[in-house]
Amino acid sequence: MKAKDYGFKAFQKMPESQNKHFSKFHESMFESPAWIGLSIHSRYLYIEMTRKFTGRNEQDIMFTQKEGIKIMGKNTFTACIKQLIQYGFIEYVERNSYNCLPNIYGFSTKWHLFIPEKKSKKKLD
Repeated sequence: MKAKDYGFKAFQKMPESQNKHFSKFHESMFESPAWIGLSIHSRYLYIEMTRKFTGRNEQDIMFTQKEGIKIMGKNTFTACIKQLIQYGFIEYVERNSYNCLPNIYGFSTKWHLFIPEKKSKKKLD
């Protein structure tokens, strides 16, 4: 019996790939003020985090600083995590900063409620 291909076109997957895992993103997220306000690094980190989603571990995403440093600098990784939390895309499930264990993150839908800060206009005299 042939394995189900989940409707992917040949150009959307590696031909030899046995992994049927995929992530789905909705257009409404890409059009949201929260997504638009994210830095490009934060967007990339969010996509990398979704790659760890198996369909059952929405509140059990482990992403270590070591993994983050492989794709961006340490300070950039820390800033991106803070921004993803602030904008409502992820949240801490377990914060293990002091006991040498990785933090556990969960995906959040609070980005729906994100309201960008208005930039103040400075008067020129």
